[in-house]
Amino acid sequence: MKLSGILLVLTLINLVCCVPLPLIFNEDDIETHGYESWKMKLNKLQKSAKDLSKQRSYIDADMLDGGVLLKYKQLFEEFVGLFGRNYSDEDEHERRFLLFLKSLERHQFMNERERANNGTAVYGINKFSDWTTQEFKTLILSSTQQTFEEEAAHATPIAARETPITAKQQHKDINDRACTYYLKPYPQKVDWKDKVTRIKNQGSCGSCWAFVGSEQIEMYWAIKTGTLVERSPQELLSCSPSLGCEGGNTCLALQWLEKTRIVLETEKNYPYEEKDTACRQVNKTMEGPRVDAVCGCQNLVNREDAMLRILDQKGPLSVNVDAVQWHDYIGGIIQHHCTNKNMNHAVQLIGYDLVSGPIPYYIARNQWGKSFGEDGYVRIKYGDNQCGIAQQPSFIQVV
Repeated sequence: MKLSGILLVLTLINLVCCVPLPLIFNEDDIETHGYESWKMKLNKLQKSAKDLSKQRSYIDADMLDGGVLLKYKQLFEEFVGLFGRNYSDEDEHERRFLLFLKSLERHQFMNERERANNGTAVYGINKFSDWTTQEFKTLILSSTQQTFEEEAAHATPIAARETPITAKQQHKDINDRACTYYLKPYPQKVDWKDKVTRIKNQGSCGSCWAFVGSEQIEMYWAIKTGTLVERSPQELLSCSPSLGCEGGNTCLALQWLEKTRIVLETEKNYPYEEKDTACRQVNKTMEGPRVDAVCGCQNLVNREDAMLRILDQKGPLSVNVDAVQWHDYIGGIIQHHCTNKNMNHAVQLIGYDLVSGPIPYYIARNQWGKSFGEDGYVRIKYGDNQCGIAQQPSFIQVV
């Protein structure tokens, strides 16, 4: 299907009813007032909620006695203060309180199931705790990742070799060489955090794919040159083939950069606006990293050892995941509350750890701000295609 046809279909199927959404949390506020202090308050709130709810499998405002209900309302007011909520009226305030209670009930169920299965993931209060599941899907996730997979599959396939390429093979296409990894032993741990820029926040726009695309360029350029500069997700959002805030695909965005030979602008020169905008004139003569090869965008299910070797030998991987059940995540290794049915979010894998505990895991860099998960990161179990992580991984070469 041609891209124009895909865009038309997506435009038709992505029409959703708008719902009044709570104020999006401003991550800059906690940095201004001290992140560690803010985090201590959040941890205290988590403990209070856990202690209050641990004797209750069902939390219903109509069935709580006055004293207990008052304690829950006090917890909610602490949440409102920590996450800067400003509801439109008293009715909306009460509706969000009831959703908050439902989230506490959900956290308890998920944590009990996690413990029963000897898992380590923890679910609790975060900035989405007064949202419905539908709001989370509509505002944060993108339903179009899979729809673009056919177009994105034109990337150079990943290849494996037993030995390095010889001088006689140098005439081969540069993309074939760029996309080749070697079947040699991989280390038990890899972590590229020394090559990352700050944790970012996509806000109320389904632009995860654009953030991951820009972050791949940032990190591969830093690995190549030692220079770390933030690149512009807004330019990908506004200019590359996509539906903008309604969704896109990282592979397709990176292939657009490869084909056009455009150097992605810096964040400073083309700042993120958290909305669809008209594409500014691109500067094709600018100096900086150019995408020379997009590798993979292919299914590596049952071949996740290839992903480990690529993370070791090449650098970070961009991946698509089903993140619907990340709504309540606050830490640990995701392995039970996750499916691979609907690829709706993009993240950047920056490493893995096979030895620090009983559960081997990937380290994923997310785009929901530093307040989400483990200071902006998520750990996902290695193996078994958790959350669909092995269904369309890719990496790049920059020059």
